[in-house]
Amino acid sequence: MNRKFFVFTTALLIGTLSALAQAFLSVAPPVAYGICLVGHPRDLLVWITNLILGTTFQMQPVSADIPVLTAIGVLTGSAIGALQHKEFRPSRLRNPALMFILGFLVANFALTLGACILRTIVFIAYGNLHATIGFLCVVAGAIAGVEYLRRTGATQR
Repeated sequence: MNRKFFVFTTALLIGTLSALAQAFLSVAPPVAYGICLVGHPRDLLVWITNLILGTTFQMQPVSADIPVLTAIGVLTGSAIGALQHKEFRPSRLRNPALMFILGFLVANFALTLGACILRTIVFIAYGNLHATIGFLCVVAGAIAGVEYLRRTGATQR
């Protein structure tokens, strides 16, 4: 059997069965907590803080017992891949303070939006206006950021 056909058929079947389960079996919408490089590190930091300091900061239920280590896995995997292919070259920033502030703002805006862009897209599919506006802001911010980097050459090798 053709691999592309198998993948397409499997995805179509899973999507159809999920929609039918929601429509006829009262299955709740998915949590959509798949892969997120904002929400997962937040939960990891909160989990460590709660463990060490005895605090009770709120986190996603999926991370209550053991935190999701997605961010660590993505960073480790990408570093290993870059080293394997001899592409690991840290960039030197012209203005590290500005880059830190902008990164801080991106993380906070992502948390305000609801964290993960995949989750946002799922919410858009459910007709959530907040997610739609947030997604449009993400697109505008990405365009502005790329344009800023293109014009200023903010990184140098």
